[in-house]
Amino acid sequence: MKCPSDGDVRSVLDFLRRVEPETFALPATHTDLVFGPSFDTKFLPAYPSQLLNPDPFNGKDVLLGTVAGEGVVLAELYISSRHAKPPDVRGLLMQLLDAYGVLDASRLLEHYASHGQWDNHTLTVGFAKRVLGDVLYTCPVLYLAEHVSSSRNNSVHSYVFDHKPSFSVWPDPVAAQYEDLDFVFGVPLRQGLGTPQEQVLSRRLIQLVAGFAKNGYGHFLLR
Repeated sequence: MKCPSDGDVRSVLDFLRRVEPETFALPATHTDLVFGPSFDTKFLPAYPSQLLNPDPFNGKDVLLGTVAGEGVVLAELYISSRHAKPPDVRGLLMQLLDAYGVLDASRLLEHYASHGQWDNHTLTVGFAKRVLGDVLYTCPVLYLAEHVSSSRNNSVHSYVFDHKPSFSVWPDPVAAQYEDLDFVFGVPLRQGLGTPQEQVLSRRLIQLVAGFAKNGYGHFLLR
């Protein structure tokens, strides 16, 4: 973007305020989506399972949540970014799971579909969304919930958000990753976005999540 390089923070900020938003978004269109946390490094010296060994807290109320389509976003972006038409979805999944450090990915994929079913492109995209959602998002959340609830009197509560937002940009009939947060942070309340029913739902979720953060599970019992 040719920002000033003289080290003056004020001049850099002034420059960035004049840059069109599309300029910031452009590099993302060229990003390879095989990325994720790199463990065993100076920044992250241990694997998540090792970090969970010491009990992180005691006697707390914990709220965890997922959406019905956790794998939608990653599958759509990753598969659509490949140049082959139609792409080898099973091969792409093997590559992606390997990049995330998933062991025995081939055996894992056969759990979701037989080898012959992977020849049907329409079916395989659906399989990919289920696999990525389960392996990279839903199962880790469940593992964390089990770990936290098994020690030190913690009380863990969870939800699955399955409302498909009317303003969603994803084609699937279920809620995609992070679309629950749209409602928690009031996106449907912006003018011209949510339906009246979605505005009611958003206000309710804001009230529930804020109440949980402040008062714990007892807030739910009193409503």
